[in-house]
Amino acid sequence: MLKVRLMGTKNDITWFKKIMQRHPKIEVLELSDLYPNKGTDKYYRVYAEVKKRNGFAKKKIKIAYILKYIAYNNINIKNTQKTLAFY
Repeated sequence: MLKVRLMGTKNDITWFKKIMQRHPKIEVLELSDLYPNKGTDKYYRVYAEVKKRNGFAKKKIKIAYILKYIAYNNINIKNTQKTLAFY
């Protein structure tokens, strides 16, 4: 596990937090609130705990996307034995 301190503007921190959370090899365990740096109102900091993901991690997909996929491909979910896997 790693403990990481991110420092930068609000936009830069938000941008990098999204990169960390979406990366398939990184699991973000915890993210702190945004703290202002002393002596400036431009820069902030966030603390994160991350670790290497074990194995292949599937992306989180909203149920609405899955339902659209089923409807678009005319899949009958009552009679099908296919397993839908999204990677």
